Amino acid sequence: MEMRITALIVAIGLLLTALHGGWNISDITVLFVVNLGN
Repeated sequence: MEMRITALIVAIGLLLTALHGGWNISDITVLFVVNLGN
């Protein structure tokens, strides 16, 4: 389950990156992972 959730979050991050265009994919991924950790 955790793997699926992580994959979903990464996919959302990629979509946001595509929409905004200026964001770093790695930054978005790190932010989501940190939020999950907390």
